[in-house]
Amino acid sequence: AESSGGSIAKDPSEYQDEIIQGMNELGIEVTEDKVQCMIRQIATESGGDPNVVQGGPGSSVDINTFAPVADGWTCPWCPSSTGASCENYNRAHGLMQMIPTTFISNAQPGHDNVFNSYDSILAALNYINRHYGGDFTQIGNGTGY
Repeated sequence: AESSGGSIAKDPSEYQDEIIQGMNELGIEVTEDKVQCMIRQIATESGGDPNVVQGGPGSSVDINTFAPVADGWTCPWCPSSTGASCENYNRAHGLMQMIPTTFISNAQPGHDNVFNSYDSILAALNYINRHYGGDFTQIGNGTGY
């Protein structure tokens, strides 16, 4: 399915169906532990708000918040549907709080809107597979991933 615009905020546990759908789409074995790890990571990253931009209300601040991005780069997503903007800094975006280069390199074809919750979940699942070899014990521990 093609991605749509930004999604509405909801309780992190309400993303369970999207997490399972994403795991199935990517051929990841679905287990209750993995799903719960993702739900906890969503709670840590965005609190369930897919429109969060790092540095804005309800978000964290880290090394990326005021780091510059490549010359000439313009964020394709900002402002978000709630008006938040990264101001072309290397700030994390969306439900899974991914910086632009990480999201773009892990996004599924046709799922390139960082403010779409399903697109963000798919990119995060791809990242987890590539970066951690699919080891979900690194996810959902109350820290970034």
